[in-house]
Amino acid sequence: MADDEVATHPKTVLAAFLQQNLGVEKATATVDDACRSLGFSEPLTRAQCLETLEHIALQPGIVGITARFAKSRAILALGTAPSRRTLTD
Repeated sequence: MADDEVATHPKTVLAAFLQQNLGVEKATATVDDACRSLGFSEPLTRAQCLETLEHIALQPGIVGITARFAKSRAILALGTAPSRRTLTD
């Protein structure tokens, strides 16, 4: 599959999965920090989205718990295989 066939997603989509429990600012900062730690830049591939949420899920407390649930929702929203569909479609 060519690179242009891989769906990509902005970090704001990941933050949206977290913001109900963490708030907009905390969710955005958490995703930004995780992406920076992992060396990811926008836009993110499906694999990078899931790896980012897995990284966040390692954190203790409400942040980690929220990320574990968010990963489940992201898997459903992103599908099980790479596609051209984005989360904003």
